Amino acid sequence: MTLLVRQRGKAVPLPAEAVVRIEGEGAYSRVITAEDSYLMCVTLKEWQERLPAFLRASKQVLVNPAHVVRYDVEKPGRTYFGLLSLTDGSRVEVARRRVETVRAGLSEFRKHRSNL
Repeated sequence: MTLLVRQRGKAVPLPAEAVVRIEGEGAYSRVITAEDSYLMCVTLKEWQERLPAFLRASKQVLVNPAHVVRYDVEKPGRTYFGLLSLTDGSRVEVARRRVETVRAGLSEFRKHRSNL
């Protein structure tokens, strides 16, 4: 799938595979690749509908599972939370209530990828 992003006032095609994560900023979102980022007038909910393979790590972040290099789940005290390490060196915290959903999504993605 190819996304159209705006760069210097022009629509530019961007392969979805190049997107590392998408961060919500109110009614806007920031599409982040390893090389650049693009501010878009698209909500995370809309991105989630367009990119169903991406995982909702929290209220503010969608993550491309192809760019996850490590997923840690920790239990400091009595609550669980997850931490994703991505190919661009960034780390994304996974909301408590999304820990199992993200784990299952990553497992499904890896299983699907290994069958190719």
